[in-house]
Parts: sequence; C-alpha cells; structure tokens
Amino acid sequence: MTVSPYISRGREIIREVMREHMLCADDFFGTLRHRHLVKARRTAALRLRDAGYSCTQVARMLKRNHTTVLNYYEAMPEAKRARRFNRLITRNLSEDMQIAVSAIAKAEGVSLEILISGWVSERVQYELETKHRAECGDTSRVPRQVASCTSMEAA
Repeated sequence: MTVSPYISRGREIIREVMREHMLCADDFFGTLRHRHLVKARRTAALRLRDAGYSCTQVARMLKRNHTTVLNYYEAMPEAKRARRFNRLITRNLSEDMQIAVSAIAKAEGVSLEILISGWVSERVQYELETKHRAECGDTSRVPRQVASCTSMEAA
C-alpha cells in the first residue's frame, strides 16, 4: 500500500513536532493531558492546519476527536483566560444581567473587563465627590481629581 505524499507530509509534520518536544509516539498519541503534551499536540494541529489539512483530517492524524482539534485551534491562552475571567466577573449576576452586560460590551466594542472597570471607576468617582460635598458642604460638582476640603478653602 502506498501512502500519498499529502498524508506523508502530515506524518512528517507530526514527527517534527514530536522531535522538537522530545516526545515518543506513545506519549504524543496517548490519553494523558499534561500541559507539555497538550502544547505539542496543539502545535502539531496548528501546523497541520497551516499546511492545508481539514479539521477532520488533523483529528484523524492526531487520533483525537474533531472537537478537541477545534479547541486546539482556538485555545490561545489569552482567549481562554478572557473567557474564564468573563465568567468569573459575571457569575454573581443573574442570567439576564449577564446577557445585558455582554451585549453592552459588544456594542461598545470593549471587553467585559474594560467595561466593568470603567463602571467601577465612575462609581468610585461619584462616591468620592459625594463624600467631598458632604464633608465640605459644597453643592457644586467637584473636578475630576477630588480635592480635599482644605485645598478647596485655600483657593
């Protein structure tokens, strides 16, 4: 049985990755999910994709489910961290609130982190201004940098 050059190229890519990561075939194709093994598999999947192989072909070559390969493609550490962080910062909100906050962030073209930190900053500024007015009896709006009562009186 002859193997097509196309398949041979895929096997060569996998061998290169295994060599670079100093892995044997049993470890590379095995079921363990240690970080260094997943990193090597992800590297191979990305190189195979760049070489023109479909997700299904890559999955077969790596002896993985196609959804695992899809995760390799999208498993950029920043994206994964962002999704985890988004779940963390919205977990105490109702589902309706989570949807609304996500929609606002998307509409404004910013991440949830940026949106919420902006809201928190605005709230803190408001609280500082309110405290200042209460302490100084000032009814005017305080400038962005909240000054102490003594510095306001000196001016």
